[in-house]
Amino acid sequence: MKSKFYNLILIIKLIPKLGFANMAYMLYYRLSIKFGLRKGKFKIGNSVQGVFFHTSRIFESNHESQVDVASIIRRAEEIRTGLFTYYHYHQFSVGDLPDWFYDPFSEKRLSIESREKHWTDINEFDLNTGDIKNLWELSRFDWVTDLTRAYRVSGEMLYMYRLNDLLNHWSLNNPPNVGVNWLCGQETTIRLMKLFNASLVLDNVDDISLELWEFAYQHLERIAGNINYAIAQDNNHGTTEAAGLYIGALWLSRQKKPVSKKLLQQLEQYKKRGRQIFIERLKKLILPDGTFAQKSVNYHRVVMDTVSFVLYGIKRYDEPMFSSEVTHKLNKLGDWLLQMVSNDNGEVPCLGANDGAMFENLHNSDYRDYRPCIQLYFALLNGILIWEDNSVNESLFWRSIDLRTLNKQALVKHKSSIRDKEFVQLFHHDLLVRIKATQDNFRPMNDVLNLDVWYKGRNIIIDSGSFSYNAKSSGYFKSIMSHNTLQFDDQEPMPRISRFLNGAWINVKGSDQILETADQITWTGEYRDYRGNIHQRTIVINKQDMVLKLKDRFESPCRSNKKLRFNLSPGIETLIDISCKGNFDLRFTEAKGEHSFYYMNKETHKVFVYETEAERGQFETSISFRNV
Repeated sequence: MKSKFYNLILIIKLIPKLGFANMAYMLYYRLSIKFGLRKGKFKIGNSVQGVFFHTSRIFESNHESQVDVASIIRRAEEIRTGLFTYYHYHQFSVGDLPDWFYDPFSEKRLSIESREKHWTDINEFDLNTGDIKNLWELSRFDWVTDLTRAYRVSGEMLYMYRLNDLLNHWSLNNPPNVGVNWLCGQETTIRLMKLFNASLVLDNVDDISLELWEFAYQHLERIAGNINYAIAQDNNHGTTEAAGLYIGALWLSRQKKPVSKKLLQQLEQYKKRGRQIFIERLKKLILPDGTFAQKSVNYHRVVMDTVSFVLYGIKRYDEPMFSSEVTHKLNKLGDWLLQMVSNDNGEVPCLGANDGAMFENLHNSDYRDYRPCIQLYFALLNGILIWEDNSVNESLFWRSIDLRTLNKQALVKHKSSIRDKEFVQLFHHDLLVRIKATQDNFRPMNDVLNLDVWYKGRNIIIDSGSFSYNAKSSGYFKSIMSHNTLQFDDQEPMPRISRFLNGAWINVKGSDQILETADQITWTGEYRDYRGNIHQRTIVINKQDMVLKLKDRFESPCRSNKKLRFNLSPGIETLIDISCKGNFDLRFTEAKGEHSFYYMNKETHKVFVYETEAERGQFETSISFRNV
């Protein structure tokens, strides 16, 4: 009871930051669910059955080396034989026709009761299988674009048969508004995006089948009817669903087959509303320096993939381009992720929530390769080619972007030191250092002043990732103990209210500028948490000997335990030299940590832990990379 009352007090204090309108809507939404009012708005529909996708001509050339035919065929063959990929990493044999309600990770099947419920009656965090994302993953339809690409490059009808069989089976087992796969508007939108992309691959995007039109329209209705809920969350759900509403309505309204005037009027309303919400979300959620509100590298990619989807739709249907204000924000958004690319493989730091999402899958690149996303984004936004590497150009090929029309802007090999309102990046030669300068907006996480270090393209000091959103397995990954920063008394700097919300938000006050001299690059940031603990972190790169120095000053109201942690990439502990000292009794231990670079996959690593019970003092750490 005390815990619930305390959480209520924390939530009340957060209302001005969460937004009065958002909180009022969420209260209304939950009441409308509880009393069955929303159920009446979403009628249970009939499953569409038939031929969703028809054949088209095949390619007769090598596609200018932009398409890896062997990889496309291999992936399609896996799907044809029942081997499906989850989160772009794990593979499971699910049989000829998948059980759409089976979690291969927990090896549990959703109860019959939950499968047959109206989506408004389902509590996604109270299912017998565990993490609902494991049920949703196959229903994101990545296999739809995999099979259509395979057919288009080979002409093999087996892939088209498999595609239509799977879609019929999914539709039969998931009638509109019934079950977990209609629970989330964003999941519904992702399917719609994949259906659009598949019709694009097959070169019949303007002349789709009646079955596909009806199926896509069912998805549009689900998105349109609940999009205010997505808006109230102030995250990527709003951008994704608005994009689906906008481009999905455009797509269905521009078909060669005539539809009724009434339907056209409704699609026009959906289109206008989707575009309006999309623009409003971009203005609000892209911060001035380009950081996306969720402060996650992977969710940043999700938004950029969503923008690419919209930019292509605008180009395809000759819609008005965005204003200069929005375009400026979009350029900042893209530049931010470009700066995060840390090696020639397109890898980025695993900062923030990382749930295995990669919306853009018209390519065969690894999940951790962010180049295909960035390449397509800038090609559509500015007509720029970032990398002169055909291995990251397949998405451009399927959208009929002629590489010869793009301005070549090869990736600048040197990075720059950047200070924005959420992240700080220090750079010198082969050394990249990033610090999380948490601000008290948009639901911050317990990774305050987290340090992420790369040297010679290798992630030396790593962040944890997310592993799973299931409460039983996500606690460690959401805790400050999984990050490279200072923890007071084995507690969190922000108390956890719920699965995705912390209380007593922290605001890091730091130097507005990165100080750079001939010998050093320096930045300092500081925060005070709700219990009165103070942590000030100064980062110094010594240019001459390429040594990273940290000064972690702390003050605490009481004599409590302080732990300074460094999570080391596997095997790296033998290659770097870390020394730490302080003007107090200091204990050193090696612990075991876990990181998750791919959702639902955990690996272990060593953690260097420096510990003291002094009330105030300063850890002084020196890290040398001379053996790397």
